[in-house]
Amino acid sequence: MKSSKALIIAVPLLLLLGFTLIGREEEPEPLEVNIKEYDIYELDYMERPYTTEENQAVEIDYDVDEDDVPLFTYRRTGEQHHHPVSIAQKALAWIDGYVQTGNGEYLERAERYSAKIYEDRVEVEDYILFPYTFDFPLHGIEEATMEAPWYSAMAQGQVLSLFTRMYEATGDDLYRRKAEETFNSLRVPSENLLEDWVVIVDEEGYLWLEEYPLDHLENHGSQALNGFIFAIYGLYDYYLLTEEEEVKELLQASITTIERYIEDFRAEGEISYYSLAHYVQSGRYHTIHIDQLEMLYKITGESYFKEMAELFREDHMEEEAAE
Repeated sequence: MKSSKALIIAVPLLLLLGFTLIGREEEPEPLEVNIKEYDIYELDYMERPYTTEENQAVEIDYDVDEDDVPLFTYRRTGEQHHHPVSIAQKALAWIDGYVQTGNGEYLERAERYSAKIYEDRVEVEDYILFPYTFDFPLHGIEEATMEAPWYSAMAQGQVLSLFTRMYEATGDDLYRRKAEETFNSLRVPSENLLEDWVVIVDEEGYLWLEEYPLDHLENHGSQALNGFIFAIYGLYDYYLLTEEEEVKELLQASITTIERYIEDFRAEGEISYYSLAHYVQSGRYHTIHIDQLEMLYKITGESYFKEMAELFREDHMEEEAAE
């Protein structure tokens, strides 16, 4: 099943990305990261992640704060928070609507949402992070509680897509600078010891963009599939903008990890696993996994992702037939 289109090579990605830790007297040793040299195709706008013709008429059906920015109600406590992924997704929908209709009101809303996300940022050395401000026990597991403030590669990737597309829509260099600061958070660390992190390299040299960075786990992350691929979409958008080799290498390294581990997420004849740390299954996320694998096929032209998407789809059909 595995494709042999290109060899997977281990390279010191740190040097390629030029990542350094401020205040370090000695140059840190680079981590070797596996990279398969996929082709990366530039998709037409309507084929890119998050775009849909349904966004031509966006309606507000959610709570907002005094600045007209979306609020997320955390069911566990009933409290409302600014949720970086929720705000970014809604802002991306407004940009999509603006691109398709030219309605300036759509762009104004996207600008307002983008400003709030950036206002809430946490600055760490040469990169920025977008915090979750509530404790979150992953899958209801108290031992897997993400304690506020916590950070997620999924949020970083979706905000990277947001700032990148805001730059494309407005031409304002401020958004390009914000995108660069966000991209820096997804660069490979010199060692897996940073206090605030969303990226880690496993013992086999595979790069993970962690939706839920959990320090207590043996692999130091939850290895959630959907959040990883949503983060990849951010790298893809940013690469289309910059065409920089270092961005392409990080994008390729991330996709390489998906190809290496995707079969571990598959439960043959059943719904796929949400993560490799907790083998939770969800029909909703199984459908998302299928869509994401199909998107990776479009981005890379790598037939293996299309084949896996079809296997996941067949597994779901078997699951439904068994019910």
